[in-house]
Amino acid sequence: MVTPWRRIPLEAPTPLTEVARNGGAIWLSTTEEFQARYPDVPVVVDHQAHVAIGLVVEGRPAGALGISRARRPGRPGNALRTREQASYLAEVSAMLASTTDLQSVLEQLA
Repeated sequence: MVTPWRRIPLEAPTPLTEVARNGGAIWLSTTEEFQARYPDVPVVVDHQAHVAIGLVVEGRPAGALGISRARRPGRPGNALRTREQASYLAEVSAMLASTTDLQSVLEQLA
């Protein structure tokens, strides 16, 4: 699953390359939302949520961080789990936006 994504041309129309180019952030709540925005990107895994965050060093885009959560069909309590995951992604986004110390954020995430 990871192999096709090891090297992605910066010009490719994907969330990670978009934020790597502009240093922004993209939040996609559903696979349908992902497909609507990126119709040429194959959906390998059905995600409940997908976040791409541009990494900026000294005011210039320097890379990207992607976080996603695969959907688990047929599991009870899906609505509660979805809210919890959305809350987690919001917390991670706030941590990344509020610091320039990427190492400490990555340690907190781990």
